[in-house]
Amino acid sequence: MFKKRGIPVELDRKRFLRLELEGMVAFEVYTGKPIFLPSTMEKIKPKEIVILLWACLMHEGLSLEEVGEIYNGLDKERIDELAKKLPIAWQKGRR
Repeated sequence: MFKKRGIPVELDRKRFLRLELEGMVAFEVYTGKPIFLPSTMEKIKPKEIVILLWACLMHEGLSLEEVGEIYNGLDKERIDELAKKLPIAWQKGRR
């Protein structure tokens, strides 16, 4: 089920977080950090959260700017949900 849809999360609408190769490469290019190291997620900065979100939404064809706009429009409840689900998508993508 994960391979097809991903991790459901409510952002501007229901979306699915799915970290695939293209997103992993983009994360490393934009942050300069290796995506597979646990320390990368332990010390993630706010701008890197948006880049990780973008990497997990690449399958939807969104630009980094569009994902930034979505993130900026989130309320605290949705940011909290995202904070719980992004690490799950990251873990699944590492497998």
